[in-house]
Amino acid sequence: WCPACNVEIPHLIELRKQFDENDLAILAVSNETAEHLKQFVAAKGINYSVVPLGDSSLPEPYADVRSIPTSFFIDKQGNIKLAAVGLVSLEDSRAILKSER
Repeated sequence: WCPACNVEIPHLIELRKQFDENDLAILAVSNETAEHLKQFVAAKGINYSVVPLGDSSLPEPYADVRSIPTSFFIDKQGNIKLAAVGLVSLEDSRAILKSER
């Protein structure tokens, strides 16, 4: 996994613990194979959904991610409020999420 992704993983794990699943959905898209992802998710204790890039079940724009990591902040109506390319810190993620409440 990319260095920025490895930094971001603990942030996303912490966010998943802090926010109810009805208030925050986390979906990570990876360029790894499904089998490698399964092993990686288990080894890292990832508590959110991770799917391989190119998964045919992913709708646009998530299936069209070109840079990793890319984060989408989506409101409860399903509207993308912010798309961020690159590492988003835990503090920035919290601030973005609180501004949407």
